[in-house]
Amino acid sequence: MPRSLDLLALASAAFAAFAAGGCSSSDGGAALCKGVTPQCIGLAAGSSEAQVQAAFVQITEGGTIVFGAGTFSLMNGLSLATKNVTVKGQGMDVTILDFSKQAGGSPTGIYDNRDGFTLEDLTVQNTFGDAVKLEGSTGVTFQRVHVQWQSTDLPNHGAYGLYPVQCTNVLIQDCKVEGASDSGVYVGQSNQIVVRRNTVDQNVAGIEIENSHFADVYNNTATNNTAGILVFALPNLQQVDTHDVRVYMNNIVMNNLPSFAAQGDIVSQVPDGTGFIVMAADSVEVFQNTISGNQTDQASIIS
Repeated sequence: MPRSLDLLALASAAFAAFAAGGCSSSDGGAALCKGVTPQCIGLAAGSSEAQVQAAFVQITEGGTIVFGAGTFSLMNGLSLATKNVTVKGQGMDVTILDFSKQAGGSPTGIYDNRDGFTLEDLTVQNTFGDAVKLEGSTGVTFQRVHVQWQSTDLPNHGAYGLYPVQCTNVLIQDCKVEGASDSGVYVGQSNQIVVRRNTVDQNVAGIEIENSHFADVYNNTATNNTAGILVFALPNLQQVDTHDVRVYMNNIVMNNLPSFAAQGDIVSQVPDGTGFIVMAADSVEVFQNTISGNQTDQASIIS
């Protein structure tokens, strides 16, 4: 089926499900919204993909979508139609959005280009492409989000876990990302950034700050990646440089995983066993970190 027809059919099914009885599969959906204001749509365990898609279409500005406990199997990516929306579950590994059967349409799990987006207390797993991508948004929060790929076919994992690009006022905290074929936490061409108390494990790069300004990266644990934390600038991007970044009080240890990055990607040039790199970035402060057990370079500064 052509992609346009496929998406049209999905949207029609979503509206039909909403019209037939709202976006909850049972009274449990209403219970999930207890105490949540203003508008809230609850998605109890057993909700269909059409009901999930309908919730993302129907939620109004300032509203909340609450997933119940359980695994929600999704074949298509999710995208919001309005701003200032919170999407939340019942906890990491308690609420799971599983994209193992993803086919057609966008390969991204969750994509948004609206302001005021918050994602919290759930797991996103096994996306064909990037797990969660925010583009051009102001006010982005990821907290207590677990991203993982479970397949042993490492080169076919999605590139990025948590991926805000061209965003302002970004907060990523208390998250866990495993198995990204490029970077677990990647912040690119963005401003006013806090990345704290996250665990990145078994990614090619644990955390990347690229062509970004005014970032604090602290109290994170980067272990068993190909490289732990990278702060750098690349040419020919809309935001042309990286400056005013502080990297402190992180544990950057035992990052010796053989790289499984796609051939030709920039990150594929980073050698296994790299702890920390600053490349072509200005006004970068690095202090009070534990950097150890990285077999190639503990820390490098490159012009």
